[in-house]
Order: sequence, then C-alpha cells, then structure tokens
Amino acid sequence: MDCSLGCARIATRRGLCGPCYDFKRRHGHVLPSLLVMPSEMERFAENVMVADQPHPILKTHCMLWVGATDRYGLMWFRGRPHKAHRVAWTLKRGPIPKGKHVLHHCDNPPCVNDEHLFLGNHRINMEDAAQKGRIARGERHPKSKYTEILITQLRKARTEGCSNSQISGTFNVPEGTLGNILCGRSWAHLLRKD
Repeated sequence: MDCSLGCARIATRRGLCGPCYDFKRRHGHVLPSLLVMPSEMERFAENVMVADQPHPILKTHCMLWVGATDRYGLMWFRGRPHKAHRVAWTLKRGPIPKGKHVLHHCDNPPCVNDEHLFLGNHRINMEDAAQKGRIARGERHPKSKYTEILITQLRKARTEGCSNSQISGTFNVPEGTLGNILCGRSWAHLLRKD
C-alpha cells in the first residue's frame, strides 16, 4: 500500500511511509518536499553504468551496479534492502515467484541487465555454477587434504581387493573419510570423469 500522502513510498505506519510519519509526528504537518520522491526506476537508474565492452558470449553489454555492493549490488527497495539484480528483475518483469532465484547468464555479480538474468531454483543455480567451473572441488578446494592422484590410488587399491583398513593404514587416510571417498559421497566428480 502506498503512503496516503501520495509520496510514492510504501506505507508502513498508519497509512504513511516512515519519513512522512516521523516528520508529521514531530511537526504536526508534512513538508511538500517530502512528497516529491523519485520513482523506483529513477533511483535504480542512478546507480547503473553500462560496461565498456559487450559480454563475449551474450554480445550485449552488462549494466553494472555502481551503488552499494557486497559483491552483488544492494539497494533499499520497497521498505527493505534487496540485491540489485533482484530489483532489476522486479522492475522489468514483475514479482519473483516464491522459492526462485535470479541467476546471471553473464556470471557477473554486479550486472543488472535484465537480458542477462534468468529465474531458477537452488538446484539450477548450483548446476549452473558447477557447469561453469565456479565451485571449488577436489584439489581446488582450499580445505582439501588429498590429491586426485591419491584418490585414484585409493579407489584402485579397493578394486584390487584390499580391505578398507589396509588401505586406510597404507595411505594414512581415516576409515570414515575413506568410506566416503570409495562410495562417492566425496570426490564424486572424479567418478564422473572415468
């Protein structure tokens, strides 16, 4: 619901937005300057800059958020903070369905070009990230203790008939970790390569 004074902000208290309510409570009236508020689209556009070069695959320019960021752009929108790419989607294409994520074709977090955005769920987001090599796994993971060569040796020893306790002792790998590796709960990406 919009502010009853027509300032284009969302009403939060007694039919008024926060600034109008606070000013009226303190002074008994509302200044006309409070009622002049740029539209959501104007506020959004003030924080966008077109990238110098077009995206090499999409062939269109990213529109970069230059306002507040946390890797993704941030914007105060309809009474609370939102990611700028989600605001871009809402302004151009309407509400985001519950449980959906707004994802980037361009893999550029500050991009708010609605042509570079698409909807998906968490699973699609993770599959997209894995397909594009943005998820660190195996040796690339910063907490990895083992190498792909060692994992291959562990699996080879198991196929040759060695017991888990023999493999664990020989390679100095805890049995629980070894079990996870051998059944594919960890290092599963190597199973797909074979």
